[in-house]
Amino acid sequence: MSDAEELAEHLADKAASDAADESAESRGEVGLVNLPAAGQAVRQRRREAPDPSAQLGNTLPNTLLTYYVPIPATKSWLLLNFSTPMDPLADQMVELFDVVAGTLHWD
Repeated sequence: MSDAEELAEHLADKAASDAADESAESRGEVGLVNLPAAGQAVRQRRREAPDPSAQLGNTLPNTLLTYYVPIPATKSWLLLNFSTPMDPLADQMVELFDVVAGTLHWD
């Protein structure tokens, strides 16, 4: 099992235990993805309840997308985090974020 596989399993287990009584959408999704130039990574997408007092009055859920990418020849990870409070456009924004993450490469 790779480190990415172990991390994906850990994140999925943690999300399930943290949100046992929430909807599947709130728990989100965790999986392995292959970034064309950077290799295998863990992708986690989830939704978060709004906090109008901290988000300038926003009452829509936030969509969060995180990529965990192992840095070659190290034990470190690069985290790419994206979020959007634009719930009606969340799927399109996530697609955009996926494209951006797909451009990551190591020199």
